Amino acid sequence: MITDAFLDGYGATLYFPDTGKVLFLGGHWPVCFKKRDIAELETLAVLVAAKHFNVTSFHLVIDNTTTLYAMLKGRSRAFRVNQIAAQMQGLTLLSVGYIQTHKNISDPLSRGETPTAILHKPPDHLSPCEMEFI
Repeated sequence: MITDAFLDGYGATLYFPDTGKVLFLGGHWPVCFKKRDIAELETLAVLVAAKHFNVTSFHLVIDNTTTLYAMLKGRSRAFRVNQIAAQMQGLTLLSVGYIQTHKNISDPLSRGETPTAILHKPPDHLSPCEMEFI
């Protein structure tokens, strides 16, 4: 699962390598979230996506290092990130990896683009190695 957050919204892409099936999720944060830190929103995007896609174990690829290290360590110096991560009990991260923002297929979803627009982008958004990893 590849997730992303922006101050206005969130996005996620779930890829099933055995079938080639791809699911997309994108949405806008409620107004009350507008003043939240981006690390909180990135962590919340993981939780929202896992619940939306109804997955309990997955590989996570993310472009935010605060969230990445919180997922790896199980804690963060950011109090609210810890609060959000605590709600992820019952989820199993099989692996956590970093992706550069410009290669993150979920980035446009977090900024309001539609899956159709993403599918019509050049296919170099992820390298074959990155696709095989996820």
